[in-house]
Formats: sequence, C-alpha cells, structure tokens
Amino acid sequence: TPPMAVPPPASGTAPAVAAADGAPKSPPRTEPPTPVKDRLARSVVAMFDDNKDRRIVATTSLVVDPDDLSDAIPLAVERALAALRRTPPLPARESSGVVNTLVLLQSALPGTLVGNRRAIEELLAAADDAGDYTRTQAAKVRDRLQQAAKAKPVGYLQIAGEAQRPLAEKISEWLRNFGYAAPAIEVVGTRAPAKTELRVQGKSDRSYARWLTKVVATVTTTPPTVRVLRNANPPVDTYEIWLGRDLCVADGTMAAGCTS
Repeated sequence: TPPMAVPPPASGTAPAVAAADGAPKSPPRTEPPTPVKDRLARSVVAMFDDNKDRRIVATTSLVVDPDDLSDAIPLAVERALAALRRTPPLPARESSGVVNTLVLLQSALPGTLVGNRRAIEELLAAADDAGDYTRTQAAKVRDRLQQAAKAKPVGYLQIAGEAQRPLAEKISEWLRNFGYAAPAIEVVGTRAPAKTELRVQGKSDRSYARWLTKVVATVTTTPPTVRVLRNANPPVDTYEIWLGRDLCVADGTMAAGCTS
C-alpha cells in the first residue's frame, strides 16, 4: 500500500497540548490536502445527483473506501444540511442524498463521529422532520453517536530498542492528554521498520492520523511514513506508531530524549 498523503508539519511547530486543567480534549481537526478535498467534494455532489445509479455508486464508493470515508463525512453533512434547510418538500434527489449521508455516517468509526458531533447533531435534528424512512436512518446514527462518545481512539507504540523509550513515552503522554488509550510500549527489535512509520488501521479517522503525524514528527524530528492497513476492521480508531531502527543510533537520527 503506498504511503498516505499528509501535509508536512511546520518546522519547529508542536501540536496543541491538553487544556491546563488536565482534562482530555480531542485533537484539532486538520483538513486533507486540497486535491483530496476537491475530489471528495465531487463525490459528495454525486451522492445528490439526479441519476439514481450515480447516487448509489458515489455513496457506495465512499462507504467502502477506508481512505476517503472520514474526510468525506463533514462535506456530506454540510451538503445534507443545506438540502434540509430549503423549503419542503425536498426533490427526490435531495431526499435521497440526505439518506445517503446518514448511511455514510453509519459506516464511520467513533473518532469521525465525535470529531464532527456538532454538525451531525444538527443534521439529525433536521432529518427528524424529513419523513419516516429518513427519521429511521437518523435514529441509527444517533445511537452510533451516543456509543462513540464512550469510545477512545487507540495508539500503539512499538520501539526498536530501549534507547527510544523516552521518545515513545513522550508520544504516549501526548496521546493520553488527548483522550487516547495508549497501551504499554512494546519492544519489537529487528521487526521495527528502518524508518519510523505511522500505520493507520482501516477506516480510522484521517484527521487524527494527520495530527499524529505532527506529534511523531515533533518528538522524533522526522515525519513518519504513513501507511494504511486497508484490510483492518477495528471497532475504534486505531493507529500503530513504529519507531524506526535508524532512530537513536549513532549513524542514524538522534532526537532530544534518546538514551544511550
């Protein structure tokens, strides 16, 4: 699988940290690269197309593609809200597009639902007045949104050796401050990749992945290679951070915190 496109972090810029009172907060939402956002916007427009077959193809493609789903959802919710704000009755293509958006939301992982909660709740309130079938689909999304609020994204840390442990602990601290579950750090030795990698499981939220890329780059001084484990099907947004064998070694990359 080719690396996932992510914008590089600004030099010397660290991601935002948790609130001063120590309360966890969600990572800041970050937009996908402009070409990706433009392509997804066209797909969302097709979800509301006059042609039924084009609507179905566009919706199905977004539902099944782990790279596209989370970034398409805010665009689809915005489009569906715009349709519902118009004077009823809705044209068939608009009504179908709203239902397609609700179907899209039913396929999302918790991080995407929580990250777009305010707009989704507004959509659900408006959808309750859009007919029985739409109301039924909205109820399914409402249930998923309630469950999502109880879920934590997971960030696994794998290190090649003990010299990297302080860096991994710093990354784990950042994750916990933002509400992630961060299981114990695992020493994997030669199973570690040569260069640091962020592995994104399945449909895990891509905005979170872009934030994690900045966190890892800030701690290790080098942006990780981002890879998508497309066939993974985690119940919550799940990310694997593998510190590379070239990190914290004499002829490789040294970062503040490496131990000898």
